[in-house]
Formats: sequence, C-alpha cells, structure tokens
Amino acid sequence: MILLSAGLGVTGLIEDLFARSEGLGILGSALAFAAALALAVVATRETLGLARLAAIEKMHQRATAALVSDDRAESRVIVQDLLKIAHQNPQLARARATLQGHAEDIIDGADLIRLAERELMTPLDQEARRLISSAAQRVSIVTAVSPRAVIDVLFVFAASLRLIRQWRGSMADGRARSA
Repeated sequence: MILLSAGLGVTGLIEDLFARSEGLGILGSALAFAAALALAVVATRETLGLARLAAIEKMHQRATAALVSDDRAESRVIVQDLLKIAHQNPQLARARATLQGHAEDIIDGADLIRLAERELMTPLDQEARRLISSAAQRVSIVTAVSPRAVIDVLFVFAASLRLIRQWRGSMADGRARSA
C-alpha cells in the first residue's frame, strides 16, 4: 500500500514536471530511475546478506551437532567450509595458516571445531571490540554533554549505523586487499 502510494506520487510528480518543462520531466524521470535502481541494489545486497546469514546459521547448527557427536569427518567438512568463508578476509590469513597447520594433528572432531572457532573468531572478536569501544566512547561523550534526550537517541542511532558501516568497511577492505 505504501509503495503503491509512493509510486503514484512519483508518477504524478514526473507528469507535473513534464507539464512544466520537458527537461524537468526528463530530469525527474532520471532521478526516479536512479532511486529505483538504488533501491533494487540495496534490496539485492540485503537479500544476499540474509541468505549468507542463513547459511552460516546452518553451519553453526552442523558444528553444534558435530561437537556433540564428536564426528571427525563432519568436523573436517565444517572446518573446510569455514576456511572457504575466511579466505575472503586477509585479516584471517595467519589464523587460516595456523588452523590448516594444526588440522591434521587433531584427532577428535570436537577439538577440531573448537580450534577452528578459537583461531578464526579471535581476530574478528578483537576488531569488533575495538570498533565498539570507539563508538561507546563517542556516545558517552555526547550523551554526557547533550541537554536533550532526543539528541541522545539520534546520536546513538547514528553511531549504530556508523558502527555497522565501519564493520562492513573493515571486512570489505580486507577482501579488497586480498584480491
């Protein structure tokens, strides 16, 4: 309903722009097309991100089952899948090398999963802690100085968005350096 109303509003605006001037109508059409394209790109990226999260969640469930059953073969498959995901991030190069070096030495499936978790997640956890600590310092300063609660809420919201972009940016930088 909202999208239909917005679409009709944009169509009416473009028709009015064409009524005033053909150049304005073309400009309005181009901007509407650019906005629609941007919306499609954002929706596609978010859909792919959700699909990746679902795949990681399934891998997490498999890893939990492998921990309980101590299944060595399944643990090796899970570790190989984790290494494929981690291969995109050069920040994890040392962790991948360490994990691959010790993978053959581990006999128990549960221990292999624990080693993979410790080696691959520690650098990511450290980066996340650094980003969160920096954001928390900024938020605490603004909330201490700000006279209005609305400003606090808006700043916290902006800081959350910035934190998400920084995390995505650090992951994207890592992938760009590895290419």
